Amino acid sequence: MNIVFDQLEHLECTMKHSFSGYFFLIAYRSRKYAKWWQQCYLAGINHMLLGFRNDYGVVECLQPLGVKDIEMRAKTWSASSFISFLDEFCSFVRRTITKDWSHEENDVHLFYYSPNEKKIKWRISNEEQYQFLPD
Repeated sequence: MNIVFDQLEHLECTMKHSFSGYFFLIAYRSRKYAKWWQQCYLAGINHMLLGFRNDYGVVECLQPLGVKDIEMRAKTWSASSFISFLDEFCSFVRRTITKDWSHEENDVHLFYYSPNEKKIKWRISNEEQYQFLPD
């Protein structure tokens, strides 16, 4: 298969195992499409190259996929729902974090999803494992 892109641009490459089970593929596809769409959309990437590997990890097939086509293939979510969530989350962060970061305190705001409460929660930590900004 020859894959030609008109202009040189950024390209997301991902590998996945070739599964043959139809029902597994539908559930798997929706979650993976959502993840791929989010990564590509936020990075401004328009095309993906999917590599399908066998049980030995050897890529047997390459398939181009336009990021715009991902939303049409996924039936359980929409791009507008992700953009709306991101907008709400960023607004929440802006309202929540009211203090500027300082070298003295090294506080980090950790956001996480609580499945039991079905809520995004947060806490402040000064644990070194969460600090990634250089001194």
